[in-house]
Amino acid sequence: MRDLERRFSQMEERLAKATQELRDDTHKRLEGLELFFKKELDALKARLKSEYDERVDGDSQINDALQNTSAALKKAIAQAEERFSEYASELRQQILEQSNR
Repeated sequence: MRDLERRFSQMEERLAKATQELRDDTHKRLEGLELFFKKELDALKARLKSEYDERVDGDSQINDALQNTSAALKKAIAQAEERFSEYASELRQQILEQSNR
C-alpha cells in the first residue's frame, strides 16, 4: 500500500509538473502570438496611414490640376468670345458696307 501510495504521489507530482510545463509553454506561445499580432497590427496601421497620406496628396494634386484646367478653359472661352465678338463686328461692318454700295 505504501509503495502504491508512493507511486501515486510520484505520478501526481510528474503530472503536476507536466501540467505546469504545458501551461508555461502555452503561456509563452500565446505571448509570442500576441506580440506577433501587435506587430502586424502596427505595420497595418502604418501602411494604412501611408496609403491615406498618398491618397490625400493625390487628391490635392488632382484638385490643383482641375483648378489649372478650369482657369485655362475660362481663359480659352473668354478668348473665343472675344474673337467671336470681333468677327461679328467685322461681319456687321461688311454687311453695312455692302448694303451702302
